[in-house]
Amino acid sequence: MEVEYYPDQWETLSEYRRSLDYLILGQHNVYFDSVSVYSINDGDTLHRYVDMLEKACERNLCDYIAHPDVALYRYQRLDGSVRECAARIADISLKYNMPLELNAGSGVQRGMYRFPDGLRYPYPTRVFFEEFARKKCPIIIGLDVHDPRRFLDDTALMRALSVIADLDCNILEDFDLVEAARKRKKEFR
Repeated sequence: MEVEYYPDQWETLSEYRRSLDYLILGQHNVYFDSVSVYSINDGDTLHRYVDMLEKACERNLCDYIAHPDVALYRYQRLDGSVRECAARIADISLKYNMPLELNAGSGVQRGMYRFPDGLRYPYPTRVFFEEFARKKCPIIIGLDVHDPRRFLDDTALMRALSVIADLDCNILEDFDLVEAARKRKKEFR
């Protein structure tokens, strides 16, 4: 199940963690019902988004981070804050042995967008994956499809893979999510 980390929802999140086989962290808001990641356009809010990812990982809430760069959906320029956040997420991944997802979903399905700094997909974002590759973070490929018919078309997957072309990413090709979650749940707090 995909969840989001909110401290004031901890009791419910704890129930999910204890009762479900695995949890995927897909943070879509910085605060519960507030500050959508699809509207982030400044470095301070982007850093708060990364803070939420880190707190979830510290508590062993999740078993991988879905679309770690989703917060760049409307971010206009790949600036120093973006690079800092990419480095922070890479460090979080390594510290907690937390796989990061190359997301083949909404961020690539509609094609590239023209941003002030160039033409690119909203996410996945090469700047993030350059950092993840450099630090050898574990990467999984996720088909974030909300319509089963999308499984029959590999366009989004090919677009996502084009973002990391020529990068030496640490792709996990045989990742047993349920087994990894079983081990991580022992550390759950």
